[in-house]
Amino acid sequence: MKPRNDSELLDAFAQSFLMLDELICPHDRPPPLVLLDATTSVDWSIVRWHPIRLPAPRACIDCLRRVGRLPQLFESFAESFGWLDVDLRICRLFANPPATDFVDLSTAMFADPVLNNALLPLRFVRFALAPDCCYDPICFDLSNFDGDDCPIVRLEHESILRHDRIDKCEVIFDSFRDLVQAVIDLGHGAANNRDKTNGCT
Repeated sequence: MKPRNDSELLDAFAQSFLMLDELICPHDRPPPLVLLDATTSVDWSIVRWHPIRLPAPRACIDCLRRVGRLPQLFESFAESFGWLDVDLRICRLFANPPATDFVDLSTAMFADPVLNNALLPLRFVRFALAPDCCYDPICFDLSNFDGDDCPIVRLEHESILRHDRIDKCEVIFDSFRDLVQAVIDLGHGAANNRDKTNGCT
């Protein structure tokens, strides 16, 4: 059933994490207890986590707004949910562990000073990395902010790190909302494939 409102959309987005990634951590870097998935038995060397909706929204979101407001749907998700680094196949979303603030997410988003120097003046804000272990930043293009959302772009990282310039900028989604829906659709596809595989065993 298609989500009827943004709250249901974000619940479906978070649920997709379970379909697209294994959501595991090594025992020497366990997840916060509130994220621990105690219902799933895994190998002794790893533990599984799951995203959660927080009991109350976080405060101090201004620390994420270094060059302006971010897409409203992303801000709502960041305020209301806790999660760890997750590979959504479309992108690898930075972690936003349960807390009362955005310190961990802000640190991840703005961790690379070389990227910051090239991206922020042009109003590109990195919130994820490309899939397949690539360091290409996935960014909000706030220079084209329209109402409450903006295009999502992938930037080629090598020219930035080597020459401090952006040589390639690819729009991968017209909005963050479109990215969220694409992830949900991928999650549904992965779940259906899993059900078919299990049905053949």
